[in-house]
Amino acid sequence: MTVPGIQPIRFETLVIPRSLVETMEAHAVEDYPDEACGLLVGYPDGRVVEIYRTPNVEPTRRHDRYLIDPRTYRRVERSADERGLRILAVYHSHPDHPARPSETDRQRAWPDFVYIVLRVTAQGVEAWTGWRLDEAGQFVPFPCQVDESQ
Repeated sequence: MTVPGIQPIRFETLVIPRSLVETMEAHAVEDYPDEACGLLVGYPDGRVVEIYRTPNVEPTRRHDRYLIDPRTYRRVERSADERGLRILAVYHSHPDHPARPSETDRQRAWPDFVYIVLRVTAQGVEAWTGWRLDEAGQFVPFPCQVDESQ
């Protein structure tokens, strides 16, 4: 299944610079005990070059749900398109829960993105994992590599 206007994943590994991993993790810690969320932008080959920390606009359950404002999403998408980049991944945190997608995450996911889930506790980020939807609409692990040179 594909979403009109969304490009399918055409890379085998998401490569994230260490500095952007640190930004993502700091965001999860700062928003704890609520879920943090954001977008990773990069080249179609899977190399991430930018992170956009987006506000969680979920109106009632920010502690276990996230919602990225569609206007924010469109603004990031337009900016990326203008520069030959694309949104590669969506990240969000799971406060005090495992670093794996929930059923709600699966129901709300689009098939053409990588999803990063961070487990965060009062002590900080304990783990993060990458996922994508398979042809049957189920989450399967997706390889992510940290680029230590950046």
